[in-house]
Amino acid sequence: HKFDTRDSDEYTDKHPFMLSGFTKIRATFFIKADCLDRVVDAFGNKATYIGKKKAFETMGENAIKLARAFPELNFSKRLGFEHNEEIVAFSVETTDEEAIRFALQNGDCVELCNPEFRDRILDITNKMKIRHERYLKI
Repeated sequence: HKFDTRDSDEYTDKHPFMLSGFTKIRATFFIKADCLDRVVDAFGNKATYIGKKKAFETMGENAIKLARAFPELNFSKRLGFEHNEEIVAFSVETTDEEAIRFALQNGDCVELCNPEFRDRILDITNKMKIRHERYLKI
């Protein structure tokens, strides 16, 4: 079966990473402001800007209180961001697999905020860590 150009444009628009058959979700991400080009590359104009924050403001109410009380502990850095680094929040309608893939591909500057995917991301990255560490021991 051959795609009509309009059909393939519509399909790739809906499936930027060419994955089909997965659950559609509204994914929310935090991303370092200087990495926003990655959002455009992956999602085009489908991403919805939510707002900007300093990194320590993305950590939740109790963590924010601690971060403000003890800035020398730099809680944000422990989460992969510099304390006062500018973070942009955005959301996009995509599939669960595309959201996880984007988070993993851009793990140096992205956090997928949907709590239901955190365990899957941790499982994948822990397996990657184990696989890559074993080569250090050879």
